Amino acid sequence: MCVKKTLNILVMALLVFGQLWFPVAADFATSTAVLNVDVKQTNPQGYLIDTNTEVATAEMNANILPQGILESETRVTPMDVIFMVDVSFSMTGTFDHEWKYGWLFHVVSKLEGARRASNNLINQMKDTTIDGDRFAMISFHNGLQEVHPFNTSNQNKDEINAHLDSINNRIQNLRVSTKWSNFQVALDKANAMFGDSNNVKYIIFFTDGLPNTGIQTVQRNIDGMFEPKWCVNCKKEYIKQDYTTISNHLLGHSPFLHRSEFWYNGKEYKYSYKYNVYDLATFDAISSLASRNVKLYSIGLGKWFDFDKEILSEFSKATGANSYNPQTLDQLKAQLSHISETINEAAIKEIQLKINLKDVSTPDGGHIGIPNDSSATETKDGHYALVNIPDIKYKAGEGTPSELNKLFTMEFDKAGEYTFHDVKLTYTDLAGRKQSIDAPFTIKVIDNESFGLKFKNPPYAINVYKNPSNLTLDLNSEIEVVPPPGLKLEDIEKPKDFTWSSSDEKVAKVSNGIVTATGIGTTMITVEAKDKKGNIIKASAQVKVNLEGISFGKTIYEYAPGSPKNMFNELKVKPYGFNIFPEAFKWTVTGDNTIITVDDFGNIEQKGSESGFVVLTAELKDEYKIDGDPVAPNDKATTLIKINKTDGPIGDPIKEW
Repeated sequence: MCVKKTLNILVMALLVFGQLWFPVAADFATSTAVLNVDVKQTNPQGYLIDTNTEVATAEMNANILPQGILESETRVTPMDVIFMVDVSFSMTGTFDHEWKYGWLFHVVSKLEGARRASNNLINQMKDTTIDGDRFAMISFHNGLQEVHPFNTSNQNKDEINAHLDSINNRIQNLRVSTKWSNFQVALDKANAMFGDSNNVKYIIFFTDGLPNTGIQTVQRNIDGMFEPKWCVNCKKEYIKQDYTTISNHLLGHSPFLHRSEFWYNGKEYKYSYKYNVYDLATFDAISSLASRNVKLYSIGLGKWFDFDKEILSEFSKATGANSYNPQTLDQLKAQLSHISETINEAAIKEIQLKINLKDVSTPDGGHIGIPNDSSATETKDGHYALVNIPDIKYKAGEGTPSELNKLFTMEFDKAGEYTFHDVKLTYTDLAGRKQSIDAPFTIKVIDNESFGLKFKNPPYAINVYKNPSNLTLDLNSEIEVVPPPGLKLEDIEKPKDFTWSSSDEKVAKVSNGIVTATGIGTTMITVEAKDKKGNIIKASAQVKVNLEGISFGKTIYEYAPGSPKNMFNELKVKPYGFNIFPEAFKWTVTGDNTIITVDDFGNIEQKGSESGFVVLTAELKDEYKIDGDPVAPNDKATTLIKINKTDGPIGDPIKEW
């Protein structure tokens, strides 16, 4: 008995002693932090069925309501992080410039920028690793280049950091390969690598462009409203078809055309104006990752079109994460540092609204669709819609975080009420535990007793090349008022006041229906009117603008070695003052291309130390030309580039050569 009592005292003493020397990590389970959610339509009166498409687009708000406070900010939940690096050939392009030793001008490529910033990021992460953290690396081009697997989950901090060092060494030794980028194959590999891990999961994704290769078709279960292929702004039709093959439109890179399409009952339909098959395959891979609450932080290196930046951002937003577009090495390092801080902060993570599309009360004949531009993503089998929500950060001593609103859209083709019964908000709390809340909601759809608006013959073009003296287009006569079903045009009160707007005034401005071209590109012209109840009715159409001509300011330029030069700034455009941008042109060098290289933005740079002459050409890309243009020498400009020797200017070319 005495021995037993002595042992108990000894055990208690050891526990106390052990607690002093090996403190237990702060447990977020002691926090009162939880979430609540309220999902409701943003328009309490309901949503009108559009008289043109005959569907209503409802905007929903998932209002996430944090509750409780945090008492300690120590991270206790292990994480999985995969560093994913695009090593396609375009990653050799210029990212930034710097001076070395105070006098040597050095060009930092996109891949070099990714390598340097990754080195900083990994060294920062080594300070915050905890037992159970796992790290891996994938490099890819048109396929997988290299895969460095996760460390085992039973390693301590020193072993984890040694593994991080090995990943860093791999990244520092990466080299570029083919010119193609296949996002899907890399993301699918990451999904397989995560396996059945219960850690919170992240991908840090470096690229300089969108996917441009991969599978040629994707298979999806279709259940929604779609427009026939050979029709503009027409009625959408409800289609339900499993295992549907979606392919690229042959001319799907045109801003006027849809980019992907499919067949149903012997008829072709538009699938998406925005996404081609490579994008859709990427979204399928991302959807699989998002369903497992993987956050994808994408880093778009270099200058991007706004359209491309938007798609890359949508890739990340589909997982509840962010996308970044750094323009300098310092910006890149700062943004990666921010990501590191974000994933190490005390936060409620893996927040997802999951909507069962098969457990819905609908009006007779009513159907549901998820628009392509919705923040909700439909699972590949068409069974669920997922809305992934950013992490909600808690700070010790700072009270309860503010509420977070996430908007998403859905489509409906019949008037009435749609009640979604099986809706759940799931999340991982501060202690790493999985939580779930029921969040059913109802949407009201209203028959449109008002008029509709549509453009008669979209899309439109201002062909400056053919008619440089007239830069305007009158769209007033192109607006058509559409009566609601069952009524004639003479039976309704037609609108009198219209409001016009342009999505990009650098391409064209609009006033009272008169569109005036201001630069090359494509803009969306929108007209709005109000019905008797004050509802806003609108229609949109694309307007495309080309140019009269371009030329360089000089017939010959001297290039000083060691000083990259931007030739876009040397272009002269007709009409004078027209807005242009470097990415609209295809830049090529004719001659000895071992002397000078040119990137997508018109920057020329000497490759070696040789001197000589090359011809530089800037030609308007096909997507900015207008169908019916003649072969026009004015849509490209050429000039001679003279590359001086390092020890002085070139003299007589014959003597030099």
